[in-house]
Amino acid sequence: MISSERKKGFCTEALKIFVDFLFLSQTIERIQATTDYRNTGSQRVLEKAGFTKEGIIRK
Repeated sequence: MISSERKKGFCTEALKIFVDFLFLSQTIERIQATTDYRNTGSQRVLEKAGFTKEGIIRK
């Protein structure tokens, strides 16, 4: 991604739209995502899109 486009909320907005689409078009109850524990940017995007951190996979 071009650095000038970072931190403008594009990824968060796209994820919110995608999550809404999945819940409205599929019969699912849960969406799960994983990130590298060092990737705080992706974790923040997930949190802003409504995801809840449940734990850390150690191995």
